[in-house]
Amino acid sequence: MSRSATSKDALILGLTSALAFATAMLSTTFIHEACHALAALALGLSPQIVVFNEYNAVTMSWQEVFVAAAGPLGSLVTGLLFLWAYSRDHRRFSYPNLLLLWSFVLSLTTFIEYLIITPFWTRGDTGVIARLVHVPLGAQYIVMVVGLGLLVAFGPIVGEAVLDTAPAATSLESPEERKIFMRQIFLFPLLYGLPLVMVACVGANPVSITNALLSVLGGLPIYALAFRQTYKVYTRPPGSLIGETPRIQPLAVVLYLALTIFYL
Repeated sequence: MSRSATSKDALILGLTSALAFATAMLSTTFIHEACHALAALALGLSPQIVVFNEYNAVTMSWQEVFVAAAGPLGSLVTGLLFLWAYSRDHRRFSYPNLLLLWSFVLSLTTFIEYLIITPFWTRGDTGVIARLVHVPLGAQYIVMVVGLGLLVAFGPIVGEAVLDTAPAATSLESPEERKIFMRQIFLFPLLYGLPLVMVACVGANPVSITNALLSVLGGLPIYALAFRQTYKVYTRPPGSLIGETPRIQPLAVVLYLALTIFYL
């Protein structure tokens, strides 16, 4: 394969993954905020979902705790469902699989990172719960340590899933080849996806824009942990050898544009 062809394939791979990332970010964030809204509705409130945020008129502390807990728990449950749907027997390169990959990574990372920031961000969901339930600071740091442990344990799971999504023609025999692919499909799309996500934030308030930016950048720690998987012995699942050839699928563009318009 020529150098230009290789570069073109890498660009297509990165753009496809970036579209999947942006779509997954917008959809999983909406699911997270919708869980807050559903909890508020269950209490008879009238919530409002805006870009990367949800507002409601809770009047009692227990209500605020109930609504705050619904978001991270919703991310946990949906993330586990996405991970279950992307079982190793079905892993191969395709846009729907990239969407599943990013969806479970972003959902579960959101839950884990809320645990980690509990002692530091009092306005975050877990920080609100800790403040209202009067959780001692020492216990909050224990929650943070548990979150860090979960993040470290999650890294190899993500790393293997990313490698399993390689196109059939992509060689993953050596650590160097695995590193190159990991950057193409995971790191670069994470960075390319930032402007794609921010398009949906046009006209949003500063809090929503900040939340969107932090959500995207929050993926960098899991990338660093997943990257360690490139140094380990790796065996591809048999199904990954019959995946699609990388190309920009119309579905990838349509879903992204539809969600962006929905947010705007």
